[in-house]
Amino acid sequence: MFSEFWLMKNLNGWVFKYLWLDASAIFFAHYLPFILGGVFLLFLLKDFHKYWWPFLEGVVSLGLAWLLTGAISFLTARPRPFAAGDFQAILPHAANPAFPSTHAAVFFALAVVVCFYNKKAGFWFVLGAVLISAARVFCGLHWPSDVLAGMSLGILIALAVHFLPRKIFRSI
Repeated sequence: MFSEFWLMKNLNGWVFKYLWLDASAIFFAHYLPFILGGVFLLFLLKDFHKYWWPFLEGVVSLGLAWLLTGAISFLTARPRPFAAGDFQAILPHAANPAFPSTHAAVFFALAVVVCFYNKKAGFWFVLGAVLISAARVFCGLHWPSDVLAGMSLGILIALAVHFLPRKIFRSI
């Protein structure tokens, strides 16, 4: 039977064993989000007339993901692995609620929006979202279920932001 605690113990057990592994996890968990955000902005700067609508969808998806994860985490108040004990965090972080992962929700929402408009770039954004999410689990900041819930929420938000306006305005 799957045990999230067991999985977390085995992943987080690698922390502080190999410098390259810790450095990679820190890069993916902390710095890659800034890179993906910057690349997303570059799409807009590259060709404003072509990418203004995807940019708007991305911003709305990001905002909704951020707001909804904040509301859900306020209601659930699930402690982060390092705050629950037995796990080490290799990145400094407040001991605020962990469920669902805001990073996973935001970057999967962004990745799905990018996929709708540019499949090649979308692949790299999805890969980036996966690396960010996995690294945050490895670093002891999230439980695997936090990331899965954030990922699901982000994907659903991006789908809603993309398809609902088309459905609503087509019927008017």
